[in-house]
Amino acid sequence: MKTPTTERARLPFRTPTALASLGVLSLAPLATAAPQGHWQAGELRGMYSAFPVAVLELEPGGVAPMIRESGEVTAAPSPWSSARFSAPTLDNPDFSPAALLAGLNRGVPSGLETASLGFGSFSTGGDVTPTIAPNALGAQLMLDSNWYSLSCTIAERSNAGSLPYGAPGTTLRSLDSAPGAVISHYEIGSTGISPSLIGMTALEQTTEHMGFASATIPQLAGLDWAMGTIASDPQGGRSSLFAPVRDSVYFSLSKDWLADPANANYRTYQEYNGLLLVFDAATVYRMTWEDTGTSIEWSAPEVAYSAATLFGPNWSNNTDLELDALSVYRRGGASRVVLSTTLASGSADQVLAYDEAAWAGSSTPYVGARPLIDSAGNLFSDNLGIHMQAGVAVDEVNGLCGKDPEIGLFDGAGGTATIHAPLVIGPPLGLSVFRAMAQSPASTPIDLMHIEVTGLGFDSLGGVVEIAFGFPPPTSLPISLPVTGWNSLAILSITEEAESTLITVPGDLPFQWELQLVAISAPNSDPSFIRSSWVTAINY
Repeated sequence: MKTPTTERARLPFRTPTALASLGVLSLAPLATAAPQGHWQAGELRGMYSAFPVAVLELEPGGVAPMIRESGEVTAAPSPWSSARFSAPTLDNPDFSPAALLAGLNRGVPSGLETASLGFGSFSTGGDVTPTIAPNALGAQLMLDSNWYSLSCTIAERSNAGSLPYGAPGTTLRSLDSAPGAVISHYEIGSTGISPSLIGMTALEQTTEHMGFASATIPQLAGLDWAMGTIASDPQGGRSSLFAPVRDSVYFSLSKDWLADPANANYRTYQEYNGLLLVFDAATVYRMTWEDTGTSIEWSAPEVAYSAATLFGPNWSNNTDLELDALSVYRRGGASRVVLSTTLASGSADQVLAYDEAAWAGSSTPYVGARPLIDSAGNLFSDNLGIHMQAGVAVDEVNGLCGKDPEIGLFDGAGGTATIHAPLVIGPPLGLSVFRAMAQSPASTPIDLMHIEVTGLGFDSLGGVVEIAFGFPPPTSLPISLPVTGWNSLAILSITEEAESTLITVPGDLPFQWELQLVAISAPNSDPSFIRSSWVTAINY
């Protein structure tokens, strides 16, 4: 196994171009910015390889969110349905195309409705994002956080043969197919996760891993871990971390949809005769999942963040401006947006941020989004490995989703990758765990625990991996194997870069759980602690 790439030339900081006059600020990072690293394809992955996720797959006219189920899948992401994810309730929103379209058409007179969804980006609004400092640096503040990760997808482009994806030495550059693959950067300054991930970028899921055919490169324009988690947890009992907001959909509208003559009457009504909305490709809209007394449905759209708010009062001077990636956190007084625009928009950076709550009343009058900088002063676009030429991005971020568990907040649906130092020998193993509710009779509820191992590197050696898990848990953490009363599960003949398995666990009562993964050198041998890793989840 290769060692991770931890040194690469710092790319020169970008100077804003087309958006300089639109209030999108560019601020130099600290001179002492810490170096960031990149795990290569086939090495350690991040914490989300076993997780469900929702994406927007672009087609003419736009489409609804498509959801990939948890664990190992063989079918591509598909629209939400009650057959897959249980009947809609207040805690289990209907994310189907029909329900979302009904929200867009709420209150629109017959004959003027739109017949298609035009999302260019989307978010459920629960992407917990650390505060962004209201000062000249504008870096994220990790003081109120355990750890923060920002995931993204990259758009396909026609000149990839002559101009590879990703900067040299980065995770993106190492991928056989970068477009559509999900990568994550785990911010430096994070605590409570495996040290192997801190300050590092890692692959989470490839398009094949997500279920797309090997010859297919999906055209994505959105990414949201929470929507997949909500659908996999219809009762809302497990997913406080990955889905703290369950009643909203934030979205932008694509330029293609806005230009479609089929939507002209709908737009005219909304802009002049209906809700007085102004529809453009740079505004963020919101629909709310609400109980009307007779039904539960999506509300009519409203403006959540205007284009002037995100890009300054002169935003309309740039007719190419278009959002294509969105991560929103709007809850408990927080109001933060991480976003990206198309390359044609001429943005100063491919990862921008706006912190409405933190910047309100600040003595420094910031107007509009600005490049997102981590707590050490590094550009997140550099951390993710965005390829630059002459100070201009050539990789287009078209999906974003951030996660921050905050101090003391754990999750019963997803495990947090930690480390058990006494048993770590050599490069670490990656262990991703997601616990989903299973469709079963109420009298015998069960859950499905999807476990995925990455970073194996056995190749011709083969071998097994023993996974120990238990409930109720031991009284103290961490604890070494063997543990009386725990169960062991072996994954045999590992020859690939990732292996998955599925177990069932009682779903009728809350319980705490943790897993330890231990690599064993050969089948039927005594344990040889080559590498090990912990995943823990408490307070389900």
